[in-house]
Amino acid sequence: MKPHKFSITLLIALSSMAFANSNNESLKDALLNTKFNSELKAWYWDKTDETSKFNNENITNFALELGLKTGDLYGFYLGSTAQIAFAPIGTKNAKLLYNGEQNTKGIVLSQLHLGYKISNSDIKIGRQFINTPLVAGNGARILKESFEGATANIKDIENNDIFLGYVYKFQGRTSSIMGDESGKYPKFKDRITLGGVGPKAHKFDGLYYLGLTNKSFENLDLTAQYSYLNNVEFAIPNMKDKSGDIHLYYTEANYKVPFENFNLKFDANFRGSKTSGQLEERNFNGQMYGIKAGVYDLNGFNLIAAATTVSKNKSVIMSAGLGGNSYTFLPVRGGHLFTSTAGMTTYKFQTDYDFSKIGIKNLKTSAAYVFSKHSTPNKQAGMNPANVKREYNGYSLALNYKVPCLEGLSTNLMWVSLNEEKTLNNKTDKSKIDELWVKLSYKF
Repeated sequence: MKPHKFSITLLIALSSMAFANSNNESLKDALLNTKFNSELKAWYWDKTDETSKFNNENITNFALELGLKTGDLYGFYLGSTAQIAFAPIGTKNAKLLYNGEQNTKGIVLSQLHLGYKISNSDIKIGRQFINTPLVAGNGARILKESFEGATANIKDIENNDIFLGYVYKFQGRTSSIMGDESGKYPKFKDRITLGGVGPKAHKFDGLYYLGLTNKSFENLDLTAQYSYLNNVEFAIPNMKDKSGDIHLYYTEANYKVPFENFNLKFDANFRGSKTSGQLEERNFNGQMYGIKAGVYDLNGFNLIAAATTVSKNKSVIMSAGLGGNSYTFLPVRGGHLFTSTAGMTTYKFQTDYDFSKIGIKNLKTSAAYVFSKHSTPNKQAGMNPANVKREYNGYSLALNYKVPCLEGLSTNLMWVSLNEEKTLNNKTDKSKIDELWVKLSYKF
């Protein structure tokens, strides 16, 4: 029996056992203790992209997210989340421009799982959102990415959090990403997006992951994770030989030095990817090293500096799902556009401010600046062609405000400007992308 068929059979069996052994009162209590959560979203995006034939376009999306989680019944519970979205305002060109991000319509049941709690551990079987360093869905678009499989989060060993899972299906952000007709809802399929390997989802025969976070030392968190993807077929145009396995690695240390009026934080991480079979020719066997340091909660300010660097002739695959990130990512464009490129060294400086320190509650702002230096690969390395030098600089401005007179209502404004210089054979082409996001959200 295939693993995913086994997990479905187990889901049905466990559900039947739980309800068969229940009495009317315990079942009633589980249903009465059901918790609901909902979010209504209205988003407006405007992009000017000198690299695109569409140049300037904008799109407006509306979405509704409906979730529930039942109370426990002998440790068992049910969880579900439905995402409903459509894009009624936007030209044909706008929808083509946002095919991989916002051009979606319909309803998808992104979460539907049976959970089981025992002691301090939680097991889930079915569709679910996953957020780990190497296996993570991206939630920055109108529809969140989701996974189907079995996961466990074990916290019964003091100062340790063990997380592991098996995934056999995936739901991307749009139907186009999943290889289907544009402008529809995304379906769960045996395809998965990979951070740093183009926008499309790639065929795969399941993935496994195992990770650990240790907090044995005061103010120090240590994390390690490994993930294995079986028989991946890259969805990269004009690549004939494209199947093989992928191994992903991650380690991180987070250290905090508390003071009376502020905190110092120091972070360092390593992530790497190794491919086998026909995938090796694409040179994704790279490593990324990152460091970050900052002063936090200093009279409302956070002051942060970070740097990442990637091996010269080998790009790195960041994650399964597009939720993996780097310390130096630029908001909106994320960590996959350039920080994971072979030979790329990127620097980021960020300032945050919480206006509650001067009496304006629920208002927070952030500003960031990034720039990169590129050691040009002398061969095809990931998505970067041989002998092509690519350097970037840009900034972001963000504002977040929770409306005090209406609990649950919030707004997020984001402006990002990114410049690229691409050089080949001593010829340099310059381009620029400007993008505005306006997000309104009401949680109830």
